[in-house]
Amino acid sequence: MLAIGLLFMIISISACCGQLLDEEGCFMCCCFGLFIPFLFLLVFLIFGYIAVGGMDFHRSNKIHEYNLDSYGGWLKGRVADPNYWSTTSVCLRDMDVCSGMRQLERDPQSGMFVPKLSSDERWTNKHGMSQHQMSPIESGCCKPPSSCAFTYMNDTTWAPKTGDADLGAKVVDCSRWSNDPQKLCFECDSCKAGFLDDTRKKWTKAALFPLVGLMIKVIGSCWTLAKN
Repeated sequence: MLAIGLLFMIISISACCGQLLDEEGCFMCCCFGLFIPFLFLLVFLIFGYIAVGGMDFHRSNKIHEYNLDSYGGWLKGRVADPNYWSTTSVCLRDMDVCSGMRQLERDPQSGMFVPKLSSDERWTNKHGMSQHQMSPIESGCCKPPSSCAFTYMNDTTWAPKTGDADLGAKVVDCSRWSNDPQKLCFECDSCKAGFLDDTRKKWTKAALFPLVGLMIKVIGSCWTLAKN
């Protein structure tokens, strides 16, 4: 992005100088030269779109359980690679992504674990205001899936219930959970799905500015060429 932005700036300055010096040939060459960074930026946006499996404009604060099968894109294949994911999970641990986890409680309506609200947060929730929610990475990596029906003890300690032999599709993730703060559910598919969801949300925000900038630049260049 920095390289594309620098290229845009150099060509735009050259075009301005050509217009000020009344060098029509130089100005026209610079205008046509703008299509090169246009192309680079377009390729960059398309690659990002394909890599993360689309854009996510969903703004709901509802707690979700993250399923790897719900995501697509090139990046999904990368996180499914044990060698790639081992490096990524180490980065997540080093970033202490679970340090912000708070006391949890089971939501009586959804059955999912959600952050226990303080009295102030209960008031804001009652009046429809925003409140703290777990991030996708916290939900996927820092606790076992709610369907495992583990008993919550404290921030990172969960006790499996005896007799729950059949846990459906989540049985693999349930067996991967560890109360070791360095392990938790970082090897779970739910953690990989939470990472993908977080990445897609961040990509959507990051792509909006260059996308809008590209549209403005195209319109501006077309207007300038038509004018001259």
